[in-house]
Amino acid sequence: MSCPDLEELESYASSRLDASARSALADHLATCPECSSQLGEITESLRVLGPLRELFATAGTETGELPREVGSYRLLRELGRGGNGVVYEAEQRDPRRRVAVKLLAPLRGADRDMEGLLRLEASALARLRHPSIAAIYEAGHASRGQPFFAMELVEGEPLVAYAQRRKLPLQQRLSLFATVCEAVAYAHQRGVIHRDLKPSNILIEEAEQTGDGDACRRVARTLAAPKILDFGLAKILDLETEPAGPRAPAASEIGRVFGTLPYMSPEHVSGDPHEIDVRSDVYSLGVILFELLTGRLPYVVEHTDVTQAARVIREQPPSDPRTVARDLPDDVATIVLKALEKAPQRRFQSAAEFAADVRRFLRHEPIVARPSTAWYRFRKLVRRNRGLAATVAASVVLLLGTTGAAIGQAVAAGRERDAAQRRLALALHSANYLFFGVSGQVARVPGTDHIRRHIAEESYAFYRRLAEESPEDPMEHAGLWAALRRLVMLSLEDGNLTRAQVLSDEVRAAVEQATDAYPNDPRLISELMYVFEVATKVALRCGDAAAAGQFTDRSVELARQVDAWYAVHTDLSDPNVWIVPDIGPEAGATPPHVQAKLDLARVLVWAAERARDEGDLEGAARMYEEALELTERTMERDPTLEPIYRRDLSDYAPMAGPLLLRIGARDGYERTRATILASLDEIARERSAATPERP
Repeated sequence: MSCPDLEELESYASSRLDASARSALADHLATCPECSSQLGEITESLRVLGPLRELFATAGTETGELPREVGSYRLLRELGRGGNGVVYEAEQRDPRRRVAVKLLAPLRGADRDMEGLLRLEASALARLRHPSIAAIYEAGHASRGQPFFAMELVEGEPLVAYAQRRKLPLQQRLSLFATVCEAVAYAHQRGVIHRDLKPSNILIEEAEQTGDGDACRRVARTLAAPKILDFGLAKILDLETEPAGPRAPAASEIGRVFGTLPYMSPEHVSGDPHEIDVRSDVYSLGVILFELLTGRLPYVVEHTDVTQAARVIREQPPSDPRTVARDLPDDVATIVLKALEKAPQRRFQSAAEFAADVRRFLRHEPIVARPSTAWYRFRKLVRRNRGLAATVAASVVLLLGTTGAAIGQAVAAGRERDAAQRRLALALHSANYLFFGVSGQVARVPGTDHIRRHIAEESYAFYRRLAEESPEDPMEHAGLWAALRRLVMLSLEDGNLTRAQVLSDEVRAAVEQATDAYPNDPRLISELMYVFEVATKVALRCGDAAAAGQFTDRSVELARQVDAWYAVHTDLSDPNVWIVPDIGPEAGATPPHVQAKLDLARVLVWAAERARDEGDLEGAARMYEEALELTERTMERDPTLEPIYRRDLSDYAPMAGPLLLRIGARDGYERTRATILASLDEIARERSAATPERP
């Protein structure tokens, strides 16, 4: 049979086909890997989406006119809709007050279990009497049979939006958040798990408070108080309060998924409620704190389907908040990342513990949270990645610990400064190879994108620590700048243009500041050139051709400046300056004056492509020819790196040749053609020499 469409595969996964059709499709699946793979994805999607469909089938089906009354409450206006009901502002007759009324759609058939959920929700909230938790007043049924409950009306602004609008400093954000954690801990102590914590469920109310003093000098100040809404997805822990007999199906049915996906814990998105406990709320609080401090989520889950988003939450390590919020203290980042641990046993074990560590930071006391060790990260990577990719990544993470230890020893060994400096140089050489060399090898292995991202985040944290220990030496920040450039490129790959733009702007500002302080240092000028190359790519992806052109011109200008500096300060007639060291910290490193020429050739090609696209064919041809000439001339002086030069020539020459022919530069075209043929012949000889003869 031919391959089935997606609808047929979904019917098969949902057991909706008759026996003969199911048998025929099963035979096809046994011989078609592509359809089998699609079926696996559909089955996983149905596993997550099925419970959500059941939930939403009942809620929101009644979308007619606004009811006038519900019980003893006169409804005034709709406030919002959620997955399990519609919320109205209402007026209560006795006592006379404004309240919020949550009204569910009529329960029928298999959805009657929602009535049990409502009763549990009302029972749970009735036990909660806390100034930071919205109180419940009454639960019942409306005239059409819809369940409802009336609760405290909270007129405030969501936590993250409030902090951003008021531009709250770090201390105030953390203080508000600690209060939220303490309120959640209060609910946990009374057997209630929220399971849908998110910024929109945490509103901030403002109240004016008058300070002490005489009437003339009394000053009013604004107090911000958080209120947590909607414990409607709560799971009751103290089951002895339930009536005897079979347990009513409610929120604890296996497979039933409640909550908002980006804030769910890994165990929550797996769909098994037996795995959910108070530490699941701790995880959600960690996501909220990450967003409160950075304005972003710790994962890129936008524009992905439910299955992929759930996989990201379960498997991908969260971003380090310091990659977004540069000035975030390390202790705060450590607290956030502890709350976001995949394994519940590695998180704070309660919301109270979470709040206590935040309070310790606010009091300038040592925090309890500690970052994950390199060994733990190694074990997690090995469990997720088998074979070559896991081996390479594991070596990076393991050696991260030893390299970090070497740096610590080097900094501390004041009595043996020379030896310490040698150990530091060797450690940095190892780190550079691991983070940038090995990462490039990993990129060639299919299915290792998440490992590359993990290495990039680790390298950022590593070099950030090193930079903080040497704030006065700008070249000690070179590793950090390179790590940031890597994060920019990965953000572009992920389609996260906002993050790429922010990181690109940040690293450009940092390198420009260092270059302003040391304007004649060729290493810093080279760093600035690399930064402008990255900025060009970001501008092109963002559709800003004008900025891309300016950045390209600046890259060429800086590359020429570096090449000119080495031409003056290097004796190119000395054969020793062309030697690539094979031992010591600089082993394998391209000599800086050679790298300057390679860099200039590369940015000239970028500029030539831009000129060609703008119609300046002669200008483009000149820059292509200059890039080719630079590379050929350098190869003649430095045959040790001939494979690198041949690779570059084989890239540049095919771009230049047709353009030279088009503008009538026949001599240039013939030279380019000869270059291409020579490069291809050399590459063929190398491959032939590397291939063993058959016996």
